Amino acid sequence: MGPDEDWAVRAAVARKLLQRAVWHRRMAGGRARYAAVHDLSRAFRHQPRALASPVRTTALLAVIRAPRPMIDWATDIAHRFGFTLA
Repeated sequence: MGPDEDWAVRAAVARKLLQRAVWHRRMAGGRARYAAVHDLSRAFRHQPRALASPVRTTALLAVIRAPRPMIDWATDIAHRFGFTLA
């Protein structure tokens, strides 16, 4: 595997871990903030530059700091307008 493919795979894993962190915060029984922070730290180890877009950086900060109802509200609005973290 070449360097470009390696970067793409690591970036995809980092994005999926960010999605999973949001899921941990939104789902009942999802282990909340602790599990979300754990997934975010794993995402940074895989490919920190893949999380550097404004949308992903906002999601990352929200997962750590925002209360769950605000995350639910923001996710619903984003989905209505066709935005995802993928």
